[in-house]
Amino acid sequence: MDELMGHEGPVATLAFHPSGTVLASGGLDKSLILWDVFNTGEGGDRLKGIGEALQQTSEVLCTAFSHSGKRMAVLALNQEVS
Repeated sequence: MDELMGHEGPVATLAFHPSGTVLASGGLDKSLILWDVFNTGEGGDRLKGIGEALQQTSEVLCTAFSHSGKRMAVLALNQEVS
């Protein structure tokens, strides 16, 4: 078990990339963060984010990767899909 430190509010959705090495988390803080599941941060006890949090226009409710892993869909509370 690891703790996702990076969101400023509750995490509403999680999705694994088909490769199994990347985890996407979306939160009610209007952010989407990609995590490297095999690379921990300092101290080795927390997952490390890949790059900066991707700010969205509304709270993130759902995320999903395509089967190929080349695309990701994000559904927000304001009914936008990106």
